[in-house]
This record gives sequence, C-alpha cells and structure tokens, in this order.
Amino acid sequence: MPRQTWPLDEVLTLRSVQFAFPAKGIGCEYWSEVEGQCVKQAVQKGQVIKWSDLEFDA
Repeated sequence: MPRQTWPLDEVLTLRSVQFAFPAKGIGCEYWSEVEGQCVKQAVQKGQVIKWSDLEFDA
C-alpha cells in the first residue's frame, strides 16, 4: 500500500510502498514483478494496491 497518496503514473519503489500483514492486495512475493511499474490511476495512502491499478510495460 502507498506510504502517501500516489498520483497517476507514480513509479513503485521500496521507498513508496509499505507491506501489510496479513497480506491484502498484491502479495510481497510479487514485488520483483511490480517494482518499477506505474500506477494507471491515483491511489490513496493506505489503500490496497490491486493488479488492476498497475500499468505494465509491454
């Protein structure tokens, strides 16, 4: 989940996220797949990050 509200196109980094336990949304085991990806819509601080929130490079 975001440490602060993310605007459109925010890039996911370890500094910008925090992990919740128990896991909700995308699990920390998928971090290598989501690190460096952009969000395709604004995400509020504390909101669970879903796969549908991310825009993957083609």
